[in-house]
Amino acid sequence: MFGQQEALRRTTGPARLYATDMLSEARGDFPDEAQARSIAQRHNGTLVSHTSSTEALATVVQFFEAYKDTSRFGTSYSRACRCYSFTFSVDIEGEVQQSMTPLTECGVT
Repeated sequence: MFGQQEALRRTTGPARLYATDMLSEARGDFPDEAQARSIAQRHNGTLVSHTSSTEALATVVQFFEAYKDTSRFGTSYSRACRCYSFTFSVDIEGEVQQSMTPLTECGVT
């Protein structure tokens, strides 16, 4: 096991996999809220928000990683969480582009 900071760093992997899966689902139309929720759950994430238009989709997903917390009172196992904001948009050529930003707080953007 690892500490809290390493656990937060490790949330990047599932977040990238979520973005990849969302891009592969975005052929034609953006994934709807149920699809986005399912993809997030597939990667141990929780969909926090989903906002779409004909030209863009914005989601916020919270990802979790477990870590071992050791103090003078003993050892416990905890979960670290980090939210990421994802934006998927169609460029001039019609290709879907994405951006991923880690958030300092897990709220709707």
